[in-house]
Amino acid sequence: YDPRNLIQSIAPLGVISGILAGLASAFVEIIGRKLRIHYSPYSLTFLGTAFGMLFIFPVFLLTGATVPAVNSMGVIFLLGLGGVSGGTLLYYGLRHMLAQSASIIVLLEPFISIVAAFIIFLEVPSNLTIFGAILLIAADIIIIKKQP
Repeated sequence: YDPRNLIQSIAPLGVISGILAGLASAFVEIIGRKLRIHYSPYSLTFLGTAFGMLFIFPVFLLTGATVPAVNSMGVIFLLGLGGVSGGTLLYYGLRHMLAQSASIIVLLEPFISIVAAFIIFLEVPSNLTIFGAILLIAADIIIIKKQP
């Protein structure tokens, strides 16, 4: 394994998108932690989704994106259900723990995606991916044990 090959194969736009996604997630978790006192997880999810839709709709129109075919609406429904339930559960969790602890626990998402990709698409993770998953699980165990 040569780490220089890994760095050369990473697309800069992918790295920038990942960093911006991380900043956006951190913003949601910090603001969600502050708003949890005044609003229910359902209100926060609904309003966050509504404002997100208002923001992304012009981008959808300007990029010429196509509306999905009717036969793929079941998958689109599951995608929406996953996003809404994930947001609601995140806000609910923020009511009971610090934002930094929630951020670490949310890192289980990549691990779950790796397992799901293996089960659904038979994608075999690399040794480096498995090592990263072990680190994520270890960090989550440490955070969970340190919760009051």
